[in-house]
Amino acid sequence: MPHPDPSLPFERWWKHRHDLVSPGEQARAAEFNLDDIEIERIDSPAHPRFSEAYQTLADYFSPRRQIEGADLLRRRLSAPSLALTRGWSARYEMIALLRNGRIIGVRDHVFFAGPHAARQTPIYQAHIFVVPASRGTGIAAWLRALPLISATWWQQQGQLTLSRPLLVAEIDRPRAPDERAARVLRGYVRAGYGLLPPDIEYLQPDIPEKPTGDAPGACATTPMHLALRFVGSEMVEPRTGEEIARAIEALYSLHETEFPNQNVEELWRLPARIRSLPPITLLHD
Repeated sequence: MPHPDPSLPFERWWKHRHDLVSPGEQARAAEFNLDDIEIERIDSPAHPRFSEAYQTLADYFSPRRQIEGADLLRRRLSAPSLALTRGWSARYEMIALLRNGRIIGVRDHVFFAGPHAARQTPIYQAHIFVVPASRGTGIAAWLRALPLISATWWQQQGQLTLSRPLLVAEIDRPRAPDERAARVLRGYVRAGYGLLPPDIEYLQPDIPEKPTGDAPGACATTPMHLALRFVGSEMVEPRTGEEIARAIEALYSLHETEFPNQNVEELWRLPARIRSLPPITLLHD
C-alpha cells in the first residue's frame, strides 16, 4: 500500500497508516470504521481538549496512583523537548479520538531521545483508555498504533528522529477478579508485543503521594508486565539485554526528573542487571 501524501494534514493522514498498526491486530483495526472518527492531537497545555481528555484517563488511573497530576502533564506539554536525567530527553503528547464530538478513546505517550538515539528510539505508551461503549470495536488497535503513527508524522516534519522504534508499555499483572487487566494483557500479546520472562521482574515507579515534598525517600514500586514491540522485527528472538535496558532507562529517567525528591537508585539496578544477561527470549503467548 503506498504511503499517503505527506502534505495531508495529520487529521486526514493518520487514517491511511494501517501499515503501522501491530501485525497481530491489523485485521482488527480494519474492522473499525474511521469514516466518522475525529482526532485531536493534544500537543499544547492550552489545547481546549486537554482537561476533558486528562479527566477521562484520570478517572481510571488516579485511584491506582498510575497517572501524574494535570499540572505536571501540562508542564510536559509546554516544551517540544524536555531535558531528563542521564542524557535523555523527551517529547510528550496526548491524543483523543472522537465520534460526533464525544471522546471515545484517549491515550498519551512519550517519545525519547538519548545516549543511544542513533540505534533505537523508545516510545513509551503511558496510558490508554477506551470508553465502555466502544470496547471490542477495534479502536484499541488504533490507539496502540497512534504513538508510532504520530512519531512518523513528526519525523516527516523534521521534528523527531526515528531509529528502530521500540514501543514499550507497562501493564498491570492480572489478579483475580481483575478481568480488565487480563483482557488488556491479552490484547498486547495478541498484537505481537513480547513480555519480559517471569525471572526478570519489572518495577513501575509509583506516583508519589506528595511529589513536591523536600525530604528524600524510597521510591515506591509496583511489579508490572513490561510489553515490548520492536517495530519491523516483532517476532525476531532473542533480544539483547542492551535493547531492553535502553527502554527501561528512558522510563526511569523520566520519573527521576519529575520526582527528584525520591531515592530511585533501586530502580537503576534493573537495567544494569538486564544488560549483563545473555540474549532474552520474550514471551508471546
